Amino acid sequence: AMLGQLRRSASKQGIPLNIRGPMAFCSTDIDDADNCLMHMYRSADAFAASLHPLDLLLYVDAYDTIFMSGLAGIVSNFVRGSQELIFGTERDCSPDPGLRDHFPQVSSPVPFLNGGVFLGYAYAFERMHRAIARRFGDVRECRAFADEGPSVGSSPRTYNDQRCYQWYFLTYRGSHRVGLDYDQRLVAALVDRSAEEFFWDPGGRLRIAASGVAPAILHANGRDRDAVEALLDELLAGAPASPEGGGSPEGGGVGDAASTAAVASE
Repeated sequence: AMLGQLRRSASKQGIPLNIRGPMAFCSTDIDDADNCLMHMYRSADAFAASLHPLDLLLYVDAYDTIFMSGLAGIVSNFVRGSQELIFGTERDCSPDPGLRDHFPQVSSPVPFLNGGVFLGYAYAFERMHRAIARRFGDVRECRAFADEGPSVGSSPRTYNDQRCYQWYFLTYRGSHRVGLDYDQRLVAALVDRSAEEFFWDPGGRLRIAASGVAPAILHANGRDRDAVEALLDELLAGAPASPEGGGSPEGGGVGDAASTAAVASE
């Protein structure tokens, strides 16, 4: 059902998708060394390596994301910034809560990396994947940042691609231009959130109540799938009627499609 929502939202916003992964039901149990997260990572790795280094690549989880605006705003916000790669954020530090103190101390209510949505240049994806490969070999061998150090104990043996991304961010944030989407302009993760934290403006844009920011993507992530999807349904049900002519007030961003690939992995 969620893949259908992603496809409908992408079509409405004029966003071409490149669906990667097994395209069949499989477990995302993090105790399974061959779970979908592992397939997603390897598929995105291979796709990024095939692109021109300066192509922009937007990675989204296919099974729990929807687009709220087109590529035009997503791309313009990114190129105005100073990062080569930017990850979504969330409130909880997962899968290794012991890493909380290693992340930058910021005022954002979502200070921790979430690997379900990220955006960057193809060369930045490639550099990240190669750094992870040099350190761990394969995605399923990733260990928590500072796993061998005194401040973080040995990690449970869970197989989660987010652990790889966290390791990369915490290792290279001082030397590579990799950042986190603290203001949630790219994506708002819905885990541990309530409907009261969002509102629809008169122009038909969903905004975060505390900041007024309109996220381009909603990510219905979390362990309690029913609760998070219920929140997404509640938010979408509150949307005002579309303006005459349909579509987002911001436009679909079709002109960016030639240089921006939106990759959905399931």
